[in-house]
Order: sequence, then structure tokens, then C-alpha cells
Amino acid sequence: IYVFGGHSSKVENECYDPVTNNWATKAPLSFKRYASGSFSYNNKAYSVGGLGGPVVSKYLTTVEVYDPVANSWSYEDTIKYARQSVAVGLVGNKVYVIGGWNNGALSYNEEGVFPPMATELLSFDVISHDIYIKLRWSLASLGEVYQCIIKRSTIEDVDYSEIARIPGSGSSPSPKSYSYKDEDVEPGMRYYYKLGVVKTDGSTKWYGPVSAVVTGIKGYLKISPNPFSTSTTITIPRISEHQNTRISELQIYDISGRLVKDFSLGTWHLALGTEVTWDGRDNYGNLLPSGIYYCRLSTETSTQIKKILFIK
Repeated sequence: IYVFGGHSSKVENECYDPVTNNWATKAPLSFKRYASGSFSYNNKAYSVGGLGGPVVSKYLTTVEVYDPVANSWSYEDTIKYARQSVAVGLVGNKVYVIGGWNNGALSYNEEGVFPPMATELLSFDVISHDIYIKLRWSLASLGEVYQCIIKRSTIEDVDYSEIARIPGSGSSPSPKSYSYKDEDVEPGMRYYYKLGVVKTDGSTKWYGPVSAVVTGIKGYLKISPNPFSTSTTITIPRISEHQNTRISELQIYDISGRLVKDFSLGTWHLALGTEVTWDGRDNYGNLLPSGIYYCRLSTETSTQIKKILFIK
């Protein structure tokens, strides 16, 4: 998040990073600018019009562009009418500068056009939920998008592994939105994601990383393989060491609701391990018939049930 300019005609430019929860000072505006319009396009920030100037404050037509990679400002084509407090709207590769104030309210509406890009990333972010991380991105494509690749790591700069491929929407002059839910995550762990946009000509452009932490402790049961024929592994949600959540029961029921296997210790207990193995036998060692069974996990705060298919 970038904050630049401001009342009393400031030139300051500050950047907030939500991952580190810190503000940093960046390259200042070329000159003082108050009540300018702003928007972002192609990973750059724009400051439009406003009140200020290099010497005497006046209504401005200038447009400044901030490049966060180079940490520098440059100039874009000016708007026609000098004004402050404009409304700015971005539609595809066109920007509209509407209304404003110059010793009175204005009704002007100016259009600016950017050169179209073959594949343009409009947004890419992640949202943490109790038991999964949701990735969202939006593309404005004037070329053929074949597919999108998601890679993940627990280290920001290295060790990325592919976790998903999502079919592309082809060619579209209007923005297209995509999403992916990553459920193979653990509470308290930070995950980093990169997005690869693959075109039909075989070229791939990478974006990111973005990151998120699953802060919930409810977790979920993971059973693999499922269906199974000889044995399956039941993975228990990892309980955060900062929480006092305890497991009460881990049990298997048949389709009639009859308890057939009990992994519980009989009393409340902290999770000492993260998984158990079930071989399709009941509490007495008898091999159960093929069919549908239900695994039930109870903690202090929740109960989770997952279906298991046993095929002999």
C-alpha cells in the first residue's frame, strides 16, 4: 500500500507491507501534490492532477508515475484540465479522470488509453481461512491464456513446488477472475505462492510471491488413500502449541452408526502424534466388510466427520 502527497502539499511517499506490518519511506514525489487522483496499472502507481507545484501552489495537469521496482517517479502525458479532487476509474487499459475542483466544481471527463499488454495481471492475492488458504487473481488478456500454474513454498525465495494447474479462459479483452483453494496446509505455517500464466505459444510469465498464514486451529481430517483396500492413514489436525485444544475422541463408525473402531485414550488428551493407521479391522481384530465408514474426530472446540470407503 503506497501513500503519497497530502495536505499542506507534501511530497512524502510511504509504503506499507502487510506481511511484515511495517512502513518504509520510498522515493518522494517530484514536487508537492495535494488532493490528487490515484490508481494503479501494470504494477505502477499514478498520481493525477491535484494542488501543488514546484514553487507556488496551483491546480495541476501533471501525471506522475511511481515504479516500485526502480523506486523512482517519472511523468506521463498530462491531463487537459487542471484540477484537484478528481474521481479516477480504470476500465481495462483505459483510465477516466472525472469531475474535480478548480475554484468550483467541474464536470469534465477525460479518457486516457494505455498500450494493451499481451497478458496483464490486474490482481493476485491470498486470503487466510481457518482451515485453508484461498488464492485469487484477475487477468486482462489480449492473447490466448492456456492455463495458470500455482507453485508453493514455505521459504520466500526458494524450493517452490507445483501444486495446481487451472485451465485458462482463452482470449478476452475484459478481465477474467480465477481462484484456487489450498487445503493441504497447517495452522501457524506461512506459505508463499507464485502464479505462472501460460499462453498458447508456450511462453510463461511469473508473478508473486504472495503469502498467508492459516491462523485457525480447527483443522481438518485427511485420509489417504481413500478408498483403501489394505490400510489407510488418518492424519489428525496439528494443534498449535499456543492453543490448549485437546482431542477427546477419534473413532470409526459403520454406515448404521455403530462404533467399530476406537482410537481414543478414553479421556481428554493433547495430540501426541499427527496420524494413525487403520487396517479395516474392528476393536477385536476382526476384518470388517467392504463398505462406507465414517471417521469422527472430537476436540474441545469442534467435531469433524469424514467418509471412508473400504474395498477388500
